[in-house]
Amino acid sequence: MRTGDSCRRLFAVADELDQFFETITGDPLAGAPVSEAAFCRARKKLKPEALVRLNDALLDSANEQIALRRWQGFRVLAVDGSTARLPNTPAIADYFGKPRGSGVPLARFSRLHDVLNGQTIQADMVPYATGERELASEYLLFSQPDDLFLYDRGYPAFWLFAFHAVEQRHYCARVRHNFHSEVQAFVHDGVKERIVSLTPSARQCREGYLPTPSRCRRA
Repeated sequence: MRTGDSCRRLFAVADELDQFFETITGDPLAGAPVSEAAFCRARKKLKPEALVRLNDALLDSANEQIALRRWQGFRVLAVDGSTARLPNTPAIADYFGKPRGSGVPLARFSRLHDVLNGQTIQADMVPYATGERELASEYLLFSQPDDLFLYDRGYPAFWLFAFHAVEQRHYCARVRHNFHSEVQAFVHDGVKERIVSLTPSARQCREGYLPTPSRCRRA
């Protein structure tokens, strides 16, 4: 980092801290200036769980005071994920892991987002080996009966669809044309929509502990 960049960053943090203490005390001159080093030391003591609880409290307060936008009566929740390169230190590499062929640790990000109201309901930063579908299935535990989950084509799996059926949650997912023979037939016929039953194979049933075939609307 260049000296000029370092100085600008230092002044930016100091300015934010001054504004923070002025806001909570109402006095622009309250207390001694807080150094960046002291701020970093204090920040390390903040548990990640505290940020989760604060976000939950903020969402609850907003939902009590603001009429949420809905589509056809549903709260529309999109699930998406990504990965990010992390500093290549032993501790970070040990926790997050290095994928084969990668020289640096990677983290997996995932988010459950209310697309109509701009609210992040749940968010995760986990080791790379954790699957996107696994994180998506956990989000169902924080959902409500009138939620509609949206999934891109990287998420569909019979066990995930079955979990929605067990939890009685609605979903809409893009699937690849080779996901199932019924999907291939639907694309080949050129119709706009159809009600079908997607029956998993015996292997998929064993791997996903699926209770019943998934009945869904193709469109």
